[in-house]
Amino acid sequence: MKDHIYPKSSCICSLFERLELGKRVSIYFKGSSDPVTITFMLYNKLSGCVKALLNQQVYVFNCNNVVAVTNPIRINKYLYVSNQNSSANNIEIYDINNPSTPIRLDEFNGQNLDGPTGLAIKGAFLYVANFRNNTVEIYNISNPSSPTRISEFNGSNLSRPYLMLIRRNLLYVSNFGNNTVEIYNISNPLVPIRVNEFNGANLNDPTGLAAIGNILYVASFSNNTVEIYNIANPIAPIRVGEFNSSNLNRPSELIITGNTLYVANFNANNVKIYDISNPTSPVNTGVFNSGNLNNPAGFAILTSTR
Repeated sequence: MKDHIYPKSSCICSLFERLELGKRVSIYFKGSSDPVTITFMLYNKLSGCVKALLNQQVYVFNCNNVVAVTNPIRINKYLYVSNQNSSANNIEIYDINNPSTPIRLDEFNGQNLDGPTGLAIKGAFLYVANFRNNTVEIYNISNPSSPTRISEFNGSNLSRPYLMLIRRNLLYVSNFGNNTVEIYNISNPLVPIRVNEFNGANLNDPTGLAAIGNILYVASFSNNTVEIYNIANPIAPIRVGEFNSSNLNRPSELIITGNTLYVANFNANNVKIYDISNPTSPVNTGVFNSGNLNNPAGFAILTSTR
């Protein structure tokens, strides 16, 4: 039963007048049974518009479209970590509900994995790039602490798959051994369908992938560049440029927050920072931390509202 913090029979809009800045609540929109947990920012009584944070982004909605407001729904959080060394070949599972004290829960699946690298999740399914087996493994994670292997794909088209990116119903896989990025339609997440590949002529050992709007960035590890593609047509990317061979030395991983792109600079032992306000013309704005990093290879960003 929902723990309502305001009676459903009363005017929902008047509730937002009394919410404190930074209050976390779960809301139910008309026509949906799934809650959306937000962090309240501002309510405009005249327009009925509510401004909030949702998934680290500013979100605006009209209070008249809300049918119920509850205390936050607890969402359990799990972290999957690929364990690439040949002596392990598994994925470790951690409970990160207390983010400062991860608790190891289990591991899987040394029998089917050989050099697992990139991970990507769509709904109840986890995709694992199986580097040395030239496949992507699919696991059902409906029970997050006990994944079940469903199937694999696509040894005939993949050679050393490394990292992955999901955009809507498409899965992009950096194909390290073939110098391409493979594209799969995952509308049916259990049966990925290969729809295209790009761009062997410009990529040399592709690794990290990141996207903003209609722009896709691909780290070209052995070319010391990041390639830029227009993905307005997501299954037929068009190369529009590259950067920054003068500053990069084996770029490995990419991550975006707002208008900032971070590039893990593997051989230089630092992270490069780029302003991507103009996404086709990134500007190098800084670098950190060659004193503390040694072959940086992975990123994760947490935005906390606590």
